[in-house]
Amino acid sequence: MIEIIRPSISSAYEALWKRVWNYGQRSTDSRGDAVRVLRRVWVEIARENHVYPQNCPVPREIADTFAMGLLDDDVAYQMGANFEYAYGARIREEGALDASVRMLKEDPGTRRAVLPIFLSGDPRRALDGGEVPCVTQVYLSIVDGALEMTLFMRSNDVLNAFPSDVYGFRNLQGLIAHKLGVPRGKYYHYIENAHIIEHSSQDWIEKQSRRLQE
Repeated sequence: MIEIIRPSISSAYEALWKRVWNYGQRSTDSRGDAVRVLRRVWVEIARENHVYPQNCPVPREIADTFAMGLLDDDVAYQMGANFEYAYGARIREEGALDASVRMLKEDPGTRRAVLPIFLSGDPRRALDGGEVPCVTQVYLSIVDGALEMTLFMRSNDVLNAFPSDVYGFRNLQGLIAHKLGVPRGKYYHYIENAHIIEHSSQDWIEKQSRRLQE
């Protein structure tokens, strides 16, 4: 397993895209795109830091919209109605989010606070050509008095999705921690397939590489 341990989203993002671009295995994905891939990547980000990276091809406004879909009940359900899936709606199905918060309040040592996102019908949906979630589940735990979050991803577009994913779920972590009356702890992000799509990324990476050399 590849480990990336950094104090911030920005430093973790820079370390991750560099690692994938420089050392990723070249292959072709299911859509026919040339990609560079690293498998089984574990990213750890320190407590409290949730600042969106400045040097990122995806604007902060898009990340804020994504985060709102996780934080706000109405927005989450609206997104769930408009798209094949939405993370905010999925974590609220059958009251999973509220139940997890209640479990952690009643038993801070619980190992059962899990928010399922990839559901049993998704493999069939994928087989039929539908879109399915990249996030599979979210695990919540209280460690040393702070709320920790672990996000499990089957696949992650490192340049275009990783920053928004971490930013959005770090904000969700903060919301849940506030409800529990505890500080936000470390954030962990496991990726089974961390990839960069070559044709849409090379110009940006070359520009960033020149910036870092200056």
